[in-house]
Amino acid sequence: KLLRGDVDLRTTAPRMSAAIVNTQPTWIISRRDDLFFFIGSALFGYALIAWASVRPGLPIMFLVLFAFLIDSPHVFSTLTRSLLDGAERTRLRTIWLIGFPLCLAVIAVLVTMASGIVAFVVIASVSQYHVSKQHMGFVMLYKRKAQEKDDYKLDKYFTLSSFMLPLAYYYSELFDLKIPLSLFLFIGVILAIYYAWHQLRKPSVNVPKLLLLAA
Repeated sequence: KLLRGDVDLRTTAPRMSAAIVNTQPTWIISRRDDLFFFIGSALFGYALIAWASVRPGLPIMFLVLFAFLIDSPHVFSTLTRSLLDGAERTRLRTIWLIGFPLCLAVIAVLVTMASGIVAFVVIASVSQYHVSKQHMGFVMLYKRKAQEKDDYKLDKYFTLSSFMLPLAYYYSELFDLKIPLSLFLFIGVILAIYYAWHQLRKPSVNVPKLLLLAA
């Protein structure tokens, strides 16, 4: 067809290169904002871990300020909107009437019949799962922005596993299971190598998604 002049290169060239070069914007907000808020903010967490490792934990006042000023504003905004907005209050009526009291009752039972540490472990575990699902949401957004329609299960389970491995190590230390840290690190490295190898074999690389998972 090309020799006969039946092919218009002006219209076929974009389709031929679409599998190699992704011209769509792949950042959620912008390159600068994503790198600072979503990806680079992990460095702050690593700095806190380093700080806590050279002293007996973190100062209580710092934790209180961190919780109210950085970690919890989204909770406060959701809480006030769901309480003060009439439409949201009606939509979430079942959650407020059944779900919220049930959560409080479960925590009270754990504290009363078990101990405060048991309640803390349960809440910490649910919180870790909540954070892992949040990050999976970011991964799905980056896939959507890059028009990436494959590897849904791989991205999902790799993201969840990356967050559940540290929690599993915490359990092993908490219950004195004598599982060496090296085993958890080995599993994490093997998963990361396989995931990176699989991603780099694809026709186009979703750089923002990989940066988020690497952080």
